[in-house]
Amino acid sequence: VIAYQSGKTDVYFENAQFEKKTVDATITWNGTTPKYWPIDSSLDFFVYSPYQASGVNPTNTADSKTLEVIVADNGTNQDDYLYSTAYITDKSKTSGNIPVDFDHALAYVTVNFSGEDVITLSNAKLNGTYQSGTYTVTYENSASIAWTNQGASSDLTLTAGALTTDYATSWLVVPEDNNDANNTITFDYKIDGMT
Repeated sequence: VIAYQSGKTDVYFENAQFEKKTVDATITWNGTTPKYWPIDSSLDFFVYSPYQASGVNPTNTADSKTLEVIVADNGTNQDDYLYSTAYITDKSKTSGNIPVDFDHALAYVTVNFSGEDVITLSNAKLNGTYQSGTYTVTYENSASIAWTNQGASSDLTLTAGALTTDYATSWLVVPEDNNDANNTITFDYKIDGMT
């Protein structure tokens, strides 16, 4: 987590690691060291996961944060990026935890396949996706996000080789602002050995 003081270029804290904890079915995210709300401002948050010691380095201005990202094409090895959506003020004298809402910057695509033993699925592709881009979060009492520099779209191979008859996978991709007819999911499959 990176926190910025709203309306300022100051970094309040950066690359702080928070971990998910579940106690009696209640989920919380806790840092190794408590972070306290500043006396004289609200905060804008920028979050990425999983944690990396080197962190990320967004370009920071008083009213926006910008980051260039490249999304890995391996669904098990992808970074997720989030930003705060709530404009929270006057919390300097609040005791206990302060809840903060976040939105995801990337799009989340899930593929589920269920079939019988006679079906073999292979070469699944997500067509017309973007794997890189620059996103800017602008803060004015609430957060808005815009993507630029997405480059040319490409096809993302979801898997290679034969899949099981019960298969599920998920990928993060750079979102698009329009409904592109090329955004499709294609599969090669065999039924009783026939392609």
